[in-house]
Order: sequence, then structure tokens, then C-alpha cells
Amino acid sequence: MSLFLLSPKGGFVQTPRTPLPTPLHIWIAVDLSLLIIAVYVDGVLRVQSQQDIEARINEILSKIAILQSAQQTAAQIAPAAKSAEAESAKYQKKLDELEAQLSRLTRDRLDYLEKLHQQQLEFQVLIYSVMQKFCFFHVTII
Repeated sequence: MSLFLLSPKGGFVQTPRTPLPTPLHIWIAVDLSLLIIAVYVDGVLRVQSQQDIEARINEILSKIAILQSAQQTAAQIAPAAKSAEAESAKYQKKLDELEAQLSRLTRDRLDYLEKLHQQQLEFQVLIYSVMQKFCFFHVTII
């Protein structure tokens, strides 16, 4: 449908006809919508797994704090007794194990975050390239 507008010089000017969306445009819009939904769902799952990792790290940190306080208590109660030294050594061994576990989890978390960042960049590049390839219709302003 064309519109006729009044020209500044007098007379009428016919505006260009705006094309109706074709089935191809509709399918491109549906594909882009599905891609955006998939990216969103993927992001939600990644956030949930990140929260699980953080909960596990907090659990280990609380265990470390408990063991450190138990080790200090054992050292204060019987500093000269051999049993206190054995108890302290036992707590120290458990503490070292938990600290090593925390170190592994922290390293895994950093690796995961780096991988997540890389995947997000890849998704952004994919979305940009799809939009650049398929979004060829534009609006003209008179």
C-alpha cells in the first residue's frame, strides 16, 4: 500500500511501498526466538551449577573453621599431654585434607568460570552472525 504525501515544492509524492513479512522472515524470527530461549535456559543451568559449587565451597570453609577451633581448643586444654599432640596432629591432618579439597574446588571453579566466559562469547558471536546474516530487512524513514 502506497501513501501520497504533500511535497515541499508542491504536489504529491508517492511513498515507497512497505513489504509485508514473508514466510522466510517469519521463520527467521522464530529461529532467532528459539536461539535466544536456548541461550537463556543454558544460562540458567550454568548459574544453578555455579551456586552448587559455591555451596560446596562454603560447606568446606565451615568445616575448616570448626576444625581450626577444635585444634585451638585441644592445644589449650592439654598443651603438655601427648594425647593433645596426637589429637592436634589428627586435626591438622584433617585440616590439610580439607584445605587441599578447597584448593581443588577453587581451581575447578576458576576453570569453570573461564569455560563459561568462553562459551558466552561464542554464543554472542553466533547470535551476532545469525542476526547479521538473516536480518536484511530494514525500516525506511522519509
